Amino acid sequence: DIWLPLMKRLTSKIEDETMCCRLYKQQGQLYRSKQKSDKAIAALHKSAKYAEHIQSDLMLAEAHLHLSATYLQNRDYATAESYAQCALHRLWAMTGVDTQISAVYFTLGRARLMKGDFAKSEGYLTSAVDAGREAQSPTQVARILTALAISLHRQNKYEASERAYLEAIQIIEGTVSILDKIRLQLSLGSLYVDMKQLSKAETLFIEATHTLQSIPGQFHLIAVAAN
Repeated sequence: DIWLPLMKRLTSKIEDETMCCRLYKQQGQLYRSKQKSDKAIAALHKSAKYAEHIQSDLMLAEAHLHLSATYLQNRDYATAESYAQCALHRLWAMTGVDTQISAVYFTLGRARLMKGDFAKSEGYLTSAVDAGREAQSPTQVARILTALAISLHRQNKYEASERAYLEAIQIIEGTVSILDKIRLQLSLGSLYVDMKQLSKAETLFIEATHTLQSIPGQFHLIAVAAN
């Protein structure tokens, strides 16, 4: 909580436009993480304005990337996709930006997934995985694979969905992201139910429940595992 007031003071005093562009981007990210989307959008628009003024295509693309993620969080899918496509258009002309390209495709894939356009979602998420394997953190790659697995599951592509889930679990095993692992176990368990592999599903649900019982405040996930 100390960072937002500090950034506000800094942006009012710093004259360097590149620094202001970065600070407003970080401010927008922090506001989004706190579910303060209106303030996030305002800060990110300021970042975009500075990026245009200093003629930095990369910083403008990053501002648009974070705007797209914020609008996605608000379930404004059309605006999210519009900003994501703007970011992607600029990023394609650059090198060394696989992390950003992966993030854009992840946003586009989730937007399509939430709209029920599973085939388009699969394409975007596959591109996100391909761009992000070496560039993104292991946890983020696992999250992209999870979204891809869900998209495949919705299309009844059970075997492909299982492969994506298992790869995500293998990756997440090497991290400390316990809740991500539990969500993966629950999601894969649901897939196994649909595949009529009930013993595998039961094993995953039991494992997830035992882990959840040691973590306070996760009653909603415990309820999912129990059912």
